[in-house]
Amino acid sequence: MKAGVIDIALGGSRCHFIPKDIKDDEGKSGKRTDGRDIIKEIEGLGGQYAWNEDTFKALDLDSDKPVIGLFESSHMKYEADRTGEPSLAEMTAAAIKKLSKNSPMTPTR
Repeated sequence: MKAGVIDIALGGSRCHFIPKDIKDDEGKSGKRTDGRDIIKEIEGLGGQYAWNEDTFKALDLDSDKPVIGLFESSHMKYEADRTGEPSLAEMTAAAIKKLSKNSPMTPTR
């Protein structure tokens, strides 16, 4: 992967990752005006992408592949209103599992 790539990112705002002339997995248009499809770029570099509960559960969190989960076109729903996407607790557990594979950082002085 390219230097500076994150290990895992989970949230909403999928529309900001795809061009305005492309529809996402839920049929909503993107908002990017530069024509870049960041989701496709991430996948092309070997990253994993999830957009709903099923694709989230299929992620290989034990692999070295970066993970991006974009579960809403815009803001995520409140926890009580969520259906078909992971809960905050599930996303937190996934991030802890993924990041626990990293070696500890050496403190600097």
